[in-house]
Amino acid sequence: MVERYGEQIRYEPDMNAGTAALWVAPWVALVVGGILLVLRIRRRQSKA
Repeated sequence: MVERYGEQIRYEPDMNAGTAALWVAPWVALVVGGILLVLRIRRRQSKA
């Protein structure tokens, strides 16, 4: 399947330039989500 679809199809693809987004995207999403959550909580506390 790797020959047909590429490294992205594997459960744990090798780390290279083509699959870097697959490894980094979940961590970026967690950090951005955490920042948005903190900002939303602070905004609610300042209004109350």
